[in-house]
Amino acid sequence: MHVSYLKKSKRMCVSCERLVQTSCRGVRLQVRPAEVAAVLRGPALRKTAVQPEGQVAPQLRPPRQGKQWRGSYGRILRRFSVNTADRSELEVRAKQMPPFWRCIVRMFAPGDYVKFGFPMAYTTTVLAWTVVDHAAAYQKAGVLADAREAVKWATDYFIKCHVSEFVLYGQVGQGQVDHNSWTQPEDMTEARPAYKITASAPGSDLAAETAAAFAASYMVFKSVDANYAKKLLVHAEQLMKFAITYKGKYSDSISDAKNFYASSGYVDELVWGAAWLYRATGSKTYLEIVDQYYSSIMYNDGFGWDSKKSGADAVLYKVTKVDKYKERLKAYCDYNFNSQKKTPKGLIFLGDWGSLRSNANFLFICSEAANMGIETASYRAGVTKQIGYYLGETGFSYVIGYGSKYPKYAHHRSSSCPDHPATCGWDFFNGNTPNHHVLEGALVGGPSADDSYTDTRKDAQHNEVACDYNAAFQGVIANLVEHN
Repeated sequence: MHVSYLKKSKRMCVSCERLVQTSCRGVRLQVRPAEVAAVLRGPALRKTAVQPEGQVAPQLRPPRQGKQWRGSYGRILRRFSVNTADRSELEVRAKQMPPFWRCIVRMFAPGDYVKFGFPMAYTTTVLAWTVVDHAAAYQKAGVLADAREAVKWATDYFIKCHVSEFVLYGQVGQGQVDHNSWTQPEDMTEARPAYKITASAPGSDLAAETAAAFAASYMVFKSVDANYAKKLLVHAEQLMKFAITYKGKYSDSISDAKNFYASSGYVDELVWGAAWLYRATGSKTYLEIVDQYYSSIMYNDGFGWDSKKSGADAVLYKVTKVDKYKERLKAYCDYNFNSQKKTPKGLIFLGDWGSLRSNANFLFICSEAANMGIETASYRAGVTKQIGYYLGETGFSYVIGYGSKYPKYAHHRSSSCPDHPATCGWDFFNGNTPNHHVLEGALVGGPSADDSYTDTRKDAQHNEVACDYNAAFQGVIANLVEHN
């Protein structure tokens, strides 16, 4: 079951605003926890590994990995009829653009079309992490090349956005303007301004997170494309220098991001970025950065697009074997497994907005802890039991296209809308017609604290999809494929 999920998930999200992957259809997921590993192993990983396709912008390449309704800009977003001549013209035009304009035409966000660089970079780091440490699982599922391609699609975007040492474009599009429309991405008419961080308008969190993405991705490619890997490492080191030299929160500099992906602080990203650069290079310079800042966040356990501390613990314990990182990992996992609130049906509940996303983030970190000998048997058993909830143990799968009952009305513009020449809009959004396209492998937000859930496009809190939702989830599946 896990392997087939990985194969499917690889299609869902190759943009930076959504990096998830494929799914398998027709698999009955009414299984008990003990059966999850045996059933899930293949289909789940195949599906998650393809999910990023849905977010790639259609002008840039032909649809791949089963997302024929998406154009060449985003594997899972929406179908875009672009003939070869049109595509060639668009590619030539893109090459003629200034570098920062080239960064505009690559990847979208969650259920909408804004390119939010901060969660996109986090997603890329996590996805690259799963490929670095679990290549065997991707190979077993037959999607290792797809996983590397998903990472590269994101890093190519970031390269174009990092136009000079202390200038990084971190957002394309305006959140509320974008949210005022429900249509196919190819039909967008609103202005698409690009926002950047600079020495005078810094964003240490964004710069360090993007550095982490480049560093982790360097490790993905160093043995398969050494020249490309070296380029990634140059960007990683420049951006880490940017983050340390000019300090500030990116959402203070890119004000439009405040209402959507506001940063709570940048110190965790400094530690996280330095941890990945230390793992990638072995340079003590980066370990010194970790030592300088770690004490101020030591007890801020958590993991997600705005909280990197427990992820940093996992990376740092892997490369240093220092007990303080192990102790914090164990404290984080033990609390969540043993003391955190659970729904009546047993889901460990860490928050109402995207409850499965938050759960997956913690499961991934604890899966990595188990791999390093920390409560291995109990953590893996706990992870397997939780994943059963996602994939249908309660009678409903929260992964689109997986199982016999799954979301048909996900809050996701491109997959919901019909093919051209049919139009889309708020009447369709508010109607009862299911989404026109199956966003295979995408994980929806998930249930409320009482296990309640309604499959409707109107509930973004519980039924939206996003790359950062799938990134850690995919990592959990990869762990199960590799170790169960």
